[in-house]
Amino acid sequence: MKTYEKQLLEIGKIQNISTVLDIGCGLGYSLDAASEQGYRVAGVESNQSVVSEIRKRHEQVYTDLEEVLESRQRYDLVTLMEVLEHLPDLPKFFNQLHQLTHADSLVMLTTIDADSSRAKFLKDGWYHIHHDHLWYFTPKICFDLFERNGFEIVCLKVAEKYFTLRYSAGIISEKSKNKYVKFAFQIVLTKMPQKMLDCILTPQKESIFMIAKKNQKKLLRHYLDLDL
Repeated sequence: MKTYEKQLLEIGKIQNISTVLDIGCGLGYSLDAASEQGYRVAGVESNQSVVSEIRKRHEQVYTDLEEVLESRQRYDLVTLMEVLEHLPDLPKFFNQLHQLTHADSLVMLTTIDADSSRAKFLKDGWYHIHHDHLWYFTPKICFDLFERNGFEIVCLKVAEKYFTLRYSAGIISEKSKNKYVKFAFQIVLTKMPQKMLDCILTPQKESIFMIAKKNQKKLLRHYLDLDL
């Protein structure tokens, strides 16, 4: 929530919005954060086991993007936080994105950065390499991808994310290939007091953060000819 709250502040610097659709809303914490800032929210989450729980807090939660399209609702802001790398059919998605947005809509996203210093340093040991990630983006690829599909980039920078010590230690202990590092962080997870593990660390520079606006020029065609 803390990460999403900070990212929404970036939207406020660009223009005023009222409605937010978060695609891939997870457990609904993003919807909580946006709702607390006064926005009317809707979410899409394909993991049906958590949808009933989210619906206790938010009425408009869908399990499929097609359900949202059927409502013909257009949103001031569509957010895709760590989602783009999971989508199998990007041309189809951009077509849907245009149907979900109006002339002044914004799109905000974060996605993994294959050109980051961590990715280059860890190489095949990079913790973002796994079967759920179908695409690996760089800032340039993200820029070109949206520009070529009818959007103008208004903000592109490194994302700042908040993590708890528990989360960070868990990722390192699970993904590290160094047995000594793995063992050390497993000790941290089992021996450190729970209150310390739940402490939020200083924001980490991780992934790509981008805000795009619908291009007013007529889009002649959607295409993907990038080296993804």
